[in-house]
Amino acid sequence: GLWITPSTSAGGVGHGLRRSRVTLLCVGLDHRATPMAVLSEAGLDAPRSRGLLLAVADDECVAEALVLSTCNRLEIYADVDRFHPAVDALTTLVAKHTGVDRDRLVEHLRVRYDEAAVTHLLSVTAGLESVVPGETQVLGQVRTALRIAQDEGTTGRVLNGVTQTPVTDYTVSEA
Repeated sequence: GLWITPSTSAGGVGHGLRRSRVTLLCVGLDHRATPMAVLSEAGLDAPRSRGLLLAVADDECVAEALVLSTCNRLEIYADVDRFHPAVDALTTLVAKHTGVDRDRLVEHLRVRYDEAAVTHLLSVTAGLESVVPGETQVLGQVRTALRIAQDEGTTGRVLNGVTQTPVTDYTVSEA
């Protein structure tokens, strides 16, 4: 069923980015918890990924949104004001935009919030969550997802703040 990774503190992600009743949420599928057949079915091309992004940003629970869609993951990062309604809404939107049955999605969906969502994004960006740990292609994919979200006006203080250093300042040295 639905896997939920809790925050390590009740107060949010810290660093002045969060109000106590608001949550940084990551809802998604990845190669570690999802069979490749489901990941392939849930895969989104750029226009459909942008459509999902805009639908997520349009949800009443969501203040900011970013969609990361690669061959090995489909993840939504969102600044939300209500946890449970947001998880439900994002799950429904993923099902609608991917065409994967909602019940089938829930079997593999991972939900992370607050510090766990930030830590996960940092691990993904660094390539630690990749099929081949340490690969660098995902950094460019996260940068592209951030740029698209910024171009569409779906990011703000929270998502721009969490992604600022790891996404924009991280470089990989070729040794």
